[in-house]
Amino acid sequence: VLHRIAAHDRVPGLLRGRAARLLLDEERIPDDGAALLMSRALSPGTPPSDAAAWIDGFAGAAADGGLLLVHDGRLRGLVDAWL
Repeated sequence: VLHRIAAHDRVPGLLRGRAARLLLDEERIPDDGAALLMSRALSPGTPPSDAAAWIDGFAGAAADGGLLLVHDGRLRGLVDAWL
């Protein structure tokens, strides 16, 4: 179910990002799979509000997601590769 949520573009960005993060944390998708989901979610054709919601869901912004990126090298690497 999480795979479908993470990949479906009609699901709100917050939920897609959170599903992608859960899949990554539980090693249900490899790092490059998460990178592909991130690339799709943050592509130039994605409305900025949806892309921001995806990042919020993925990084857990409500739970100090910025600090998480500082301390989690794998997540920081994914974001860095996307940038």
